[in-house]
Amino acid sequence: MRFSLARPALFLLTAVSAACADGTGTDEAGTYVLRTVGDSTLPYVAVAEPFLRQIVVAETLTVDGHGGLTMSHVESDTWPGQWPTTIRIVTAGRYRRFGNQVRYVFACPLNALCAVVPSAYRLSGSGLTTVNLVASDTMPVRFYERIR
Repeated sequence: MRFSLARPALFLLTAVSAACADGTGTDEAGTYVLRTVGDSTLPYVAVAEPFLRQIVVAETLTVDGHGGLTMSHVESDTWPGQWPTTIRIVTAGRYRRFGNQVRYVFACPLNALCAVVPSAYRLSGSGLTTVNLVASDTMPVRFYERIR
């Protein structure tokens, strides 16, 4: 009798340990498209200064469900007296799952100019919402809609 009770307990302990140790899961896997920044839809004017006008045109997050995350970002930058320049940035990194949050670290290649990105996302049924982990962070909240 003791053997039959020990086996389910061992299975449960193993399953819980594996789930806690991994920190990722397949329910966050998918493709997410940036829909709003604060109260604005895209395109979003991120910088409007006399020396630079920067407009976020599109942004996509691809979460693989196994700790890998890729961000594709497209912006249009205009400097005084010049035509707009379209800039495409693709950044890959790793993430870990903490409850309903997906936190990540992006790898910035040596000598590259990397975009500053939020530190975490809150996972919901319809998508991801940025979470400001630092109280002084005034970055507008971004909402990414899950499309796959």
